Amino acid sequence: TSDRIVPGRRLAAEALELTASNTTLSVRGPMRLDGVPMEVSFAQGFGPEAGPAQIRGALDVTPERLADLGISLPPGSLTGQGRATFELSPRAGEPTRFVTDLSLAGIGLSIPALEWEKPADAAGTLRLEGRTTEPVSLDRVALAAPELALDGRVALAADGSAITSAAFERFALGGWLDAPLIWSRTAEGDEIEISGGRIDLRKRPGGAPSETPVRIRFAPEEVIVADSIRLTDVAGQIDSAAAPMGRFKGQVNGRAAINGVLRKGGEAFLSSEDGGAVLAAAGIFRNAVGGTLRLSLKPGVEGSGVNGIFSLQDTRVRTAPALAELLLLATILALPDRLM
Repeated sequence: TSDRIVPGRRLAAEALELTASNTTLSVRGPMRLDGVPMEVSFAQGFGPEAGPAQIRGALDVTPERLADLGISLPPGSLTGQGRATFELSPRAGEPTRFVTDLSLAGIGLSIPALEWEKPADAAGTLRLEGRTTEPVSLDRVALAAPELALDGRVALAADGSAITSAAFERFALGGWLDAPLIWSRTAEGDEIEISGGRIDLRKRPGGAPSETPVRIRFAPEEVIVADSIRLTDVAGQIDSAAAPMGRFKGQVNGRAAINGVLRKGGEAFLSSEDGGAVLAAAGIFRNAVGGTLRLSLKPGVEGSGVNGIFSLQDTRVRTAPALAELLLLATILALPDRLM
């Protein structure tokens, strides 16, 4: 038993296997760290060419064992049991580097803020790479699971009790978001920045708004609105505490400029000073020229789709047949459903 090998922790073993040669010293066997059982091996080379010691191990992961190791998680966020392996690379005078791989088979995960859950019978992996600084440095967090994949860096509070910021090179959620994402928590609320990637509004789930104020700056490469309607060159911001809640601008299918305003409750107001170009770019009506487009959209009651009010003023119809105006009228009536 020792509390020096791992400072501040009690490491115990009943019997270990020791092997020594002219080049290597190794120790292996079952151990308990603060009562948590694990298999551990230690290897140290000799001589001027020898690298740092290597410590490898494996253990079963459960909510109770994580709590015994001082890792606290929100109730219900992790259930079941999985298997983890770890590798430590201690160096004199430097924080110890570590790599941990966790198989998520058998583990259930829940992140309510993302409206995401993984059942225990679904496969997945989690890798953590970092250094044993104060607090622990998480230089890489990589998760691969159904409907959620992320890869990036995470920063912890000074006491290690909470995540304060994260920068993901890739953050893919539910098929509707796949983009680089930066998140941070401040005294005023959460701040999110999305730069590049894709947002697919066809797959965006509904849900209750966050109780924490959120400010989002977004500039994705593409926003998919409908099967034939995409917004490019998008830039905007959302502030859940502001009124209106957000503003953005973009190009409809890369050909016609449009502006948008977002209000609480899911209301959206779209406008363009070249309504004919917007309708043509969206593939809705190709014979209108110019005009001011205004479109107001509001979610209907559950299961009833979207309600909208559309106006197109000071536009011209290029074709002469009288049916053209009837076609334009029919198009206007169907426009909210086409856009949403």
